[in-house]
Amino acid sequence: MTGDPRRDAETRYLAAHLQEILARDPRVNAPELRLSVGEDAVVVVEGVLPTPERRDAVASVIVEACPDVRVDNRTTLADFEGDIKPEAIT
Repeated sequence: MTGDPRRDAETRYLAAHLQEILARDPRVNAPELRLSVGEDAVVVVEGVLPTPERRDAVASVIVEACPDVRVDNRTTLADFEGDIKPEAIT
């Protein structure tokens, strides 16, 4: 927070707007990501994604929506250890 109520509201709005875009865009499809906007229009994205393709798409989707921002993509990939077997539904 900058201490400027108007600037703080704008950065919260931008973070929420971009979070919604990431949730709806099929390349990312991740409503659980956390976003914050820092100094100099740097968007910090944190969270866990299931595939490298979705992780790589985060910055592209944000820059398409807001070309003037820089992206600090701190997302990680989910670690699925062991054999993944389909669940039998009866």
